[in-house]
Amino acid sequence: MRYRPTISLTLIGLILLFAATNNLTAQTAWTGTVSTDWNTAGNWSAGVPGAADDVTIPDTTNNPVISSAGITIRSLIIQAGGLLTVGAAGVLSINGSAAEGLFNKGTVQNNGIISIGNISNVAGEGIQNEAIFNNNSGAAIYIDSSSGEACLYNNGSFTNTGTITTGSNDGGTRGIYVKQGDFLNDAGGVINISNAYAAVEVDGGGILNYGNMNISSAYNGVILSFGVFTNSGQVKINGAFVGVICNIGSTTNNLGTMIMGEEKPVYTLVSTTDGFSGTFNNRGLFKASGEVKSNTFVNDHGTLSPGHPVGKLDFDNSESFTNSTLNMDVNGVGTAGEDYDQVVVFGTATLGGKLVISINKPAVDGDQVTLVKAIAIHGTFSMVTGLPPFWKLSYTPTSVILTYDLTNVWTGNAGPFWDMAGNWSHGTVPTAYTNVRIPGGTTNPCLVRSHAAASTIHVQGGTFNVFAGVNFTVIGRKNFNGVSAAFYNQGTAAIYGTLYIAN
Repeated sequence: MRYRPTISLTLIGLILLFAATNNLTAQTAWTGTVSTDWNTAGNWSAGVPGAADDVTIPDTTNNPVISSAGITIRSLIIQAGGLLTVGAAGVLSINGSAAEGLFNKGTVQNNGIISIGNISNVAGEGIQNEAIFNNNSGAAIYIDSSSGEACLYNNGSFTNTGTITTGSNDGGTRGIYVKQGDFLNDAGGVINISNAYAAVEVDGGGILNYGNMNISSAYNGVILSFGVFTNSGQVKINGAFVGVICNIGSTTNNLGTMIMGEEKPVYTLVSTTDGFSGTFNNRGLFKASGEVKSNTFVNDHGTLSPGHPVGKLDFDNSESFTNSTLNMDVNGVGTAGEDYDQVVVFGTATLGGKLVISINKPAVDGDQVTLVKAIAIHGTFSMVTGLPPFWKLSYTPTSVILTYDLTNVWTGNAGPFWDMAGNWSHGTVPTAYTNVRIPGGTTNPCLVRSHAAASTIHVQGGTFNVFAGVNFTVIGRKNFNGVSAAFYNQGTAAIYGTLYIAN
C-alpha cells in the first residue's frame, strides 16, 4: 500500500492564518522611480498602497505628492530626509495601525486633509513628529482616536496655520503633547481638542499660540513641566477640572485672551500639582470664574475679568493687583458671581491698579455690591473708570464696595450758599433728580441767589433757609427712612420764599 502523507487541520489553519495576515498587513515603500505621483504603481516597491498597507517613505529624488481624495492606508513612516506633500485636493486617511498612525522623521507639507482614526483606532500616537511638520493655511488634520501617549506627539518643529481637531471619538491620554521641540499655532491657525485627560501637555518644549485654541471636555486643559506656553492669540477652555497646571520649571505667558468656563465650568483655573509651582504671567485678558492658586499667578499689567458675563475669581492666598486692571460687571445686586462680578482674596489684596466698572442695570437708591473681599485690603485703585452719576466707591479694611447713592449730603465746606458745588458730598449742586440730606452742623445752607430743586429733602438738623424771592421745588420721588414724605423735617425750615411740592 502506497504511503499517503497527511497534514493536520491545525497546521492548515496556521498556514491560512499566516497567508491572511500577510495579505491584511502588507508593506510597501516609496521609490519615486517614475514620478512624484502617489497613485503610480511604478513609484512603489509593492504597488500603490491600500487600506491594509504599512507605508514607508525614505529619502528619494522624487518625493511623493498626494493630489486626490480616497488615499487610505494602515500606517505611514517618513524616514529622515523623506518628504510627503499632500496637495490642496489631497485626502489621506490612516486607520487601524498597530503603532503610530503617522511617524515623521523627515518633512510633511499638508495642504489638504489628513484623517487618522476616524474608522478604526490607531494603537500608538495619531501623529508622532520628530522633524518638520507644516499644516498649512486651508489644510486640516483630524485625529479622531488614538491609544498612544497623545493624538499628536511633537518632538520636532510643528507649525499650524490650518485646522487641527483631535478626540472627536476618543482623545485618549493627551490631545497635543510637546516633548521637547517647538509647536507654533500661527495666526489663522485653529486647534480643537476634546475628550482627553490632558488636552495639551508641554514637557520640556514650548508652545507659541497666535491663533485660536479651543479645549472642551478634558480633565486638564494645559499641563506644563519644564516648558513654556505663550498665548498671543485666544485660548478657550471649557469643561475641565483644572484649566492650567504650572509645575516646576514651567512658565505660562498670557499676552492675548484666555477664557475659561464660558460654556462649561472649569473648577480650578490656575494651579500646580507638584508642590513647587511654575509661574502664570497674565499680561493679556484673563476672563474666568473659579479658583486661582496665588503662588502661581502673577498679574503683570494684564486684565482680570470675572465671569461670563458675571462671576467670581477666588485667590487662595494674598494677591497683588498693583500692576493690573480689574474689569467688573454689575448686572444686579442679588448674589455675587450671579448678578455682579466679585474678586475674593483669602489673604491680603494689595490694590493700586486700574478698576473698570460696567453697570448694566437700572439702579435704586441704596443699591450696594461688594466688588472685592479679602482678609485685608491694602491701598486703593489708582484709577477708576465707568462710574455713572450717583455711584460711588468706598474702601473698608476688608472690602471694596460700590454704592448707588442719590442722596447729596450738605457739608458746608465752602460756606453757607446752596449753589456752591464744594458744599455737597457729590461735588455737584443738587438737581430735581437728587435726594438731599442736611445733617446739621456749624454752617447752615442758605438758598439766596437762585431757584433750586430736589427729588426729596431731609432736614435732620440745623436750619434750612430759603430767602425771599427764591423758589424751592421738591419733586417727591423718594422716601427717607420709610417715611413717605417729599419734605421731611427734623430740624428747622426757615422758608421766606416759595416752597413747591410737586408729584
